[in-house]
Amino acid sequence: MNKKLTITISLLIILCLGVVGQALAQTRTPGVKVDDYLVYNITTHWNPSNASEGTPGTLIDLNNTKQYKVTITGISGANVTTNQLWDFVNGTELPYLVVWNLESAESYYMTSGFEGIVGANLGVGDLLHPSGNDSLTINQTITRNYASGERDTNVVQLSSPVQNSTTDSATNQTTYTTIGNEEVTFYIDKATGVLVEQRSEISSLTPVESGSTIWTLKETNLWDVSSSTAVTALSTPTIIAIVAVIVIVVVAVAFVVIRRKGQRKR
Repeated sequence: MNKKLTITISLLIILCLGVVGQALAQTRTPGVKVDDYLVYNITTHWNPSNASEGTPGTLIDLNNTKQYKVTITGISGANVTTNQLWDFVNGTELPYLVVWNLESAESYYMTSGFEGIVGANLGVGDLLHPSGNDSLTINQTITRNYASGERDTNVVQLSSPVQNSTTDSATNQTTYTTIGNEEVTFYIDKATGVLVEQRSEISSLTPVESGSTIWTLKETNLWDVSSSTAVTALSTPTIIAIVAVIVIVVVAVAFVVIRRKGQRKR
């Protein structure tokens, strides 16, 4: 075989293997299954620039949330179908049927405020959505404690400017001015790829005001997230120390009692 042809074929094989490897590396596999469910609390806080100003309507709606429940109803490749129910304290309910693509972060059929499912077992430096446009990347992996034990948690941090736009009526040109900043931190369970906490903090310089929104996972069938049922395990040295203290106290009390009895006999 011609030497140049052999080299060309070898290079093509290497290139193809590289492309295939890259595609496989970007595949996002769901860590959830049908009938899994996630229940969230949503809380907000607002510091207005003027005490007479009210809280923005969006934050009022969020703060009036009773719970937000997400139920997995279908899995097809990287597509996860969910039934979502937003319950409010006044009894109102908002249902959503959302098909969420883990690769692109695109939603189909309906859209909602919940986008908290990504691929399972991602690591530091991995993109959440390799074929998407958001460029969200895992910054670090930490350990979080739950009633059922410790779990690895991926952390994603995002910072973006808050801008105000003005359009010149004469030239029809739009000018953007930065008036603040928004910091968002996602805590995502590594093994399942589900959101366990999301903190969004926004601050404005003109006017000076700030606010925050927090999503917190309060219930799921995947593991026990409740802190109220957590039992703290005592180490063996701690148990020995406690027993030793009890023994010393008992002996001291017994010594005092015996001494008093001896004094009475005299």
